[in-house]
Amino acid sequence: MLLAIDTSLGTSVGVVSADGRPCDAVSTDPLRHAEVIGTLIAEALAQANAVPADITEVICGVGPGPFTGLRVGIAAAHAFAAGRAIPVRSFVSHDAIALEEYDTASAEDVVVVTDARRREVYWSRYSPVPSPDEGLQWRRISGPTVSKADDLPAGIRVIDGNSTGLRASSLIELAERMRAADIEPESGEALYLRSPDVTPSNGLKRVTN
Repeated sequence: MLLAIDTSLGTSVGVVSADGRPCDAVSTDPLRHAEVIGTLIAEALAQANAVPADITEVICGVGPGPFTGLRVGIAAAHAFAAGRAIPVRSFVSHDAIALEEYDTASAEDVVVVTDARRREVYWSRYSPVPSPDEGLQWRRISGPTVSKADDLPAGIRVIDGNSTGLRASSLIELAERMRAADIEPESGEALYLRSPDVTPSNGLKRVTN
């Protein structure tokens, strides 16, 4: 049984129950990640009639997302896994949105977009694969990349991740499909929107009267 945590868009925790039900606990508040993460973990486990001891692996969404919020989810995922001595696997959050929203029957490329603030967007482009038997019916051919909204690829359908949201249980489905297709996540690194604005001090400032 897998537990998934993602804080790239609000806070989402997911568990797939023993009978295959996706159980999600979600907060859309973009600021209170640390305040709600523990409660959402407990809620998702309760929906699945599970306890922490039932979890055998943690799935972590690594963004792209805001620096502070994303760190909360990643820290929570690793803390839970450390407490249970179980592994953590990390996946790009845009891929989970694509899994939910991409209509592969259209056989067209799509772009998943999320807000990067400062009038910029983070985007990833997806293209259909030749055969759906590969587990994933699309592949990410570029991104995640940050740019101005006007610089998005022209003529391609856009999936607005901020409007659709992200269910953490989709990360579990993503992980299972990638495992079945023998596809490894390319990186476990956090995809922050940008470095934090706060920087270390250059030293003590001289105080004069």
